[in-house]
This record gives sequence, structure tokens and C-alpha cells, in this order.
Amino acid sequence: MKHREWWARVRAEAWHWLPIVLSAVSYIGCGGMALYAGLNPREWSTRSWWVFCLLLICGAASTILAGVKERQVARLRAENEELVAKLGNRDYFSTFDDLAEIFASMLGCGEADRVTIYLRTENSFVVLGRYAKRPQWAQRPRPLYPADEGLIAVAWRDGWAFESCLPHPESDEYAVEVERRWRIPRAIVDRMRMKARFIGACVVADVNRKSLAVLVFESKKCKRWAEATLRTFGENAARAVAQMLHVMKPYEPNPLVAKNEGM
Repeated sequence: MKHREWWARVRAEAWHWLPIVLSAVSYIGCGGMALYAGLNPREWSTRSWWVFCLLLICGAASTILAGVKERQVARLRAENEELVAKLGNRDYFSTFDDLAEIFASMLGCGEADRVTIYLRTENSFVVLGRYAKRPQWAQRPRPLYPADEGLIAVAWRDGWAFESCLPHPESDEYAVEVERRWRIPRAIVDRMRMKARFIGACVVADVNRKSLAVLVFESKKCKRWAEATLRTFGENAARAVAQMLHVMKPYEPNPLVAKNEGM
């Protein structure tokens, strides 16, 4: 996979620089040959004409390739604008619900699992998107989540957080452990609709490595996924979330709107 990604980057870079290189070769070569012909008019030969023609071909090729690239960029820009327009006509949060559902499908999530995307605001998190097969677990009962509580706070700070097997949810030990580890008050724990025993959380960052959100995978089953497997999946999924956040930025509501929407 890494080899294919590296080769794809090489080809992309080569395609980007090829017209520039050909143009430079043409201009510099023709200029050099003109200077040479001026200084040595008697040494200009048939071979010189062939080289001169080759340089002209390089110049023509660079112009053609630049035109092809420009058309490709224009087409991609038009497609992107069309995509943004389509997304803008949808409910902002529904878009990320759909994205969470895609991740759940890719992971093979079942009745015991849930995927949530938490967007970071100034001092809290809001549920940006969520998917669970059980409707009661897909609801958003809390408008805002404190930025310093829960496994999401750890993932935000460290980039990744993982818990493979918490105590049984019906036991008193569950609430004690959750409060001790992640500072979630006992009253909040008792009201949780889904008391997960397995949790993995990955930070979502943009191309400048600025943290934007946290992607959380939960399950009622202990040891639901291997940590290495889930972390790799989470990091790839986080990049998709970051790209979608960038595309949907013009339609992003403020936290008060999110709260009024029943987040």
C-alpha cells in the first residue's frame, strides 16, 4: 500500500513538473543554439537543425501539456463546485451521519456497535455525526460534551485513545472506573443510553495538523477490534472526515445552532 501511494505521488509530481521542464529545455536550448550560431555561423550543420527542431518540439509539447492540465483543473473545479452545491442542499448533520454509517459498514458494525464524530468547539464537543443500528443509541441526548471529560478528551490531547474492556455496565464498578479514568460524573454515567465496554478514539486533523474533531468507535462487546487494526482504520477515516469538514465549511452551524437542533 505504501509503495503504491509513493508511486502515485511520484507520477503526480512528474505530471506537474513535466510541462515546466519541457518549456525550460526548449527556451534555454533554443537560446543557447542561437548564441552558438551567432558565434560560429560556419559550424551550423544538419545535426544542429535536428537539435533545434527537437527543442521546438519540446516547446510545443509543453504548451499542449499545459493546456491539457488546465482543462483537467477546470473540470475538477467544476465537479467540486457541483459537489459542494449538492452537499449544501442537504442537512449539515445528516451528511456526517451518512459518513459515520459508511465507516460502520466498512468495519462490519453490528447491533452492539456505534460510530460517532465529535466536532470540537471553543470549550466543548458536539455530536457532528452518529450511526448505530439501534435507534436509541443513535440519538443525541446531550447538547454539548465538556472538552476535558471522557475518552474523547484523551484522544484530542494524545491523538489516539483506546480501551478494550471496561467492567460490565450494570455493575457499580463500571461507573466508578469511568469517573476515575475520564472524569465523567456518576450522574452522567447513569444516564448514558449506551454504556460501551470497548472504545477507540482518533483525532481528526487538517493538512496543517490542526485538530478539528474526534472520531469514536464504541461497542458493548469487549475486545471488539484489535487496537492496531482499529487505529489504522481510524486514521484513514479521520482523513476522510477532515476532507468533508473542509468541503462543508461554508455550511457549518455555530454551537448554539447545533444545540438548538437537539444535539
